[in-house]
Amino acid sequence: MKKQKNLFLALLFIVLSAVQVLACRIAVFPHEGRVLPIETRKHDVNISIKNQVADITVNALFYNPNSTVLEGDYWFPLYEDAAVTSFTMIVNGKEMKAEILEADKARAIYEEIVRRMKDPALLEFAGTRMLRQRVYPIPARGEVSLVLKYTQQLKTVNGKVKLVYPLSSAKSDTGYVGEVNIKVNVEDSNGIKNVYSSGHSINTEIRENNFVRASFNARNYNPDKPFVFYYSPVIGEVAASIITHVNHNEDGYFTLLLSPSIDDSREKYMPKDFVFVLDKSGSMQGDKIEKAKDALQFCVNTLKGGDRFGIIAFSSSVDAMSGRLKNFSYQESGKAKNFIRAISAEGGTDINSAMTEALSMLKKEKGRLPVIVFLTDGLPTVGETDIMNILKNTSHANRADARIFVFGVGEDVNTGLLDKMSADNGGDCEYVINPSDSIEESVSSLASRIASPALAGITLSFDGSAGVYDMYPKKIPDMFAGSQITVTGRFKGNGMTQVKVSGETSGSRKEFRFPVDFSDDGRDESVMKLWASKKVTYLMDEINLRGRNKEIEKEIIKLGIKYGIVTPYTSFLITDESLKDRALGGRSADSVMQDLAEAKTGSFAVQRSKSISMAKKAEAAAPASMMPSAAGMDSSEAEEMNRQISAAVVNAGGRAFVLDNNGRYTDTEYNKSKDTVKRIKYLSKEYFKLSGVSAEISEILSLGNKVLFKHDNMFYEIEE
Repeated sequence: MKKQKNLFLALLFIVLSAVQVLACRIAVFPHEGRVLPIETRKHDVNISIKNQVADITVNALFYNPNSTVLEGDYWFPLYEDAAVTSFTMIVNGKEMKAEILEADKARAIYEEIVRRMKDPALLEFAGTRMLRQRVYPIPARGEVSLVLKYTQQLKTVNGKVKLVYPLSSAKSDTGYVGEVNIKVNVEDSNGIKNVYSSGHSINTEIRENNFVRASFNARNYNPDKPFVFYYSPVIGEVAASIITHVNHNEDGYFTLLLSPSIDDSREKYMPKDFVFVLDKSGSMQGDKIEKAKDALQFCVNTLKGGDRFGIIAFSSSVDAMSGRLKNFSYQESGKAKNFIRAISAEGGTDINSAMTEALSMLKKEKGRLPVIVFLTDGLPTVGETDIMNILKNTSHANRADARIFVFGVGEDVNTGLLDKMSADNGGDCEYVINPSDSIEESVSSLASRIASPALAGITLSFDGSAGVYDMYPKKIPDMFAGSQITVTGRFKGNGMTQVKVSGETSGSRKEFRFPVDFSDDGRDESVMKLWASKKVTYLMDEINLRGRNKEIEKEIIKLGIKYGIVTPYTSFLITDESLKDRALGGRSADSVMQDLAEAKTGSFAVQRSKSISMAKKAEAAAPASMMPSAAGMDSSEAEEMNRQISAAVVNAGGRAFVLDNNGRYTDTEYNKSKDTVKRIKYLSKEYFKLSGVSAEISEILSLGNKVLFKHDNMFYEIEE
């Protein structure tokens, strides 16, 4: 009986010791009996930054689906530059004492866990310090909550404050986290500009001179990268900061952030000349015309003293509120609203005459910004109907250098006309597929954004030891109060360089200079991926505007392979046929590529233009953003497709990998018929020796137990 009791206690000890909470996750060691993986149900991070000191609170909720109580250790990686000044650990409401292990000791523990658990994911953190805390009990079929609080002093480098949170450490054995919520509050007495996350699309909820609130939220999320957050304290009238990334033996990549500190007070406000152009053809009848009229009313309400405006409603003929611009006043605003209320939908669509009339009302005047807001739901059917002639006539008539912002409503518009009209005239084009829901929101959002122009007609130049090339966007858009411009490009050399930004503000041409450091040891892979995404977007837009071009298509394929960017041209990177079918909208890659160049009207054309527009505006690269099918999906479906593509085509250690049907991550540059491979046994001495060569290789090996990658002109294959 005593032997049986001892055996029972020994077995119980094995089960209780069978798991460890690893870097905000719970992973199960191999042992006798089947143990279901622990789920990470929720991962909440609250970050409060005040004058470059960050107070960080991590709330992690785990669920044990097994019928056995478990015990383990909680691990949290601390990056090398994380100056942690204090920390508190709370497990199920009880404060506990944790310890911090230095990098050498932590590395030995990480490698031992990798050996015992056969889980290479932790190699990403080898070389970092570690916070460790014992956790017991983890109840059977129950939850355990952990709260970690710590304070970190942030550094200012090259004009920006940077925070790195090890979000990728939260990945659970199930492959995803049920819910991720990150909130960042920033307060800086110097003022705040250029809020940015290089790897995640954040939502800026509140933006004031000295306070910003930003957030990132996702469900069923694969945390495959750290959360990197930047902001720039205000220095001068325009804030500038730079983020760089350099791979071994390659030119560097950079992201330059520009944001105005110029307020919109009467002394600095740049008055605008607006012409609002509304399509009132018969196809706009019903709820569509009423929503459009509401949007136009909102635009009038955003006007300020000093602004001038005109309104044109057109169908088969052009009906102008007045033959000339009116100075904004409450009296003129009332007249405008009466004109808008009287608009009714009937007749054809004479786009050419409407644009010519609108542009004739504008003149180029120093200190004023001319803007046309143009809304249509159809094709040109009356008057001049040839697309190239309409574009040529618009360009000839735009002697005022007016910005033309276009809204295409529904799927019967000519995207070739609208995209090029806005692109050639310094504006933007947005498509509203469901007009009954979105017209007012879309137009009013634009009106609010451009209400306070801060710097117009911007030019950008560099003077210093770093040579800059291949920048996107090719033409720098106007800068508005509360906005931010992101410029990405490549550079040769390194060192301090003067960035010169010039533009018109307050009625005069101004020039701003900033010293920035093009660092040759910058490490932020998202900067590289963002540049590649922007270049691919530019090339796809060229095909959209000008038609098929084999040289451009070859360049898109080359970039897609090197940087792991999924487009219809590189859909072969997706080896899962059902996922590929969804990404291509159930069509062949060749037919999608043909329509990318030729379709000008209909559902596909609108989806293509929407996807390109979304990619242009994105501040973080997203693989699915290049697929037209994503623009036609509801948000949850597009998010799920994006998540699956992100798992199949990944970046690590400065290289791109594809997950093949055999479960192996293969370097996209590998050519089976040409390249020789050195094979290394998984978890062997040679394997761990290779993992210690560089942080890049550790990150690559963390992908899994089957990886084929290139390093120093040699391909290595990790195999079981």
